Amino acid sequence: MDELTLPSAGIQFAGVGRHAVTLPPDKITALLKAYYAIAVLHTTALATAKLSILYLFHRIFETRAFQITIRVLAATIILWWVSVTAADVFICSPIRSNWEPTIPKHCGNLRTLLIAAGVPWILTDFAILAAPLFIIKDLQMKVKDKIGLFALFLSGGM
Repeated sequence: MDELTLPSAGIQFAGVGRHAVTLPPDKITALLKAYYAIAVLHTTALATAKLSILYLFHRIFETRAFQITIRVLAATIILWWVSVTAADVFICSPIRSNWEPTIPKHCGNLRTLLIAAGVPWILTDFAILAAPLFIIKDLQMKVKDKIGLFALFLSGGM
């Protein structure tokens, strides 16, 4: 699929790239609906990527302590995903007010949500990067090879 498809669709159908004042109300509604859906899909995509990395680690490293570490990290990511998705969906009440600005609404603090969602996300990134390093440290191999493995696993964070 062409990587320009989504932006092109946004420009053609929802008025992306044009000032909001120049757009008809139906285009603004379409754009706000897309943003609302993307918030949920983005969180789901990030959680899925992290869980797939943890699944790979679970298959590669079979020590009991590491398996428990992976399960705890996976549970943390799943709980984070569920809570942030719920917060994204229910940040404003009624839900329809997210894409219909004329409806009276009551919204939670979006800035607080972004910070509360981001901090655990970054911490789990570091935990996933650091987890295999403790296993590699105990492998019986040359120091040069261990450094290479450290570099290989840490390069996943780039």
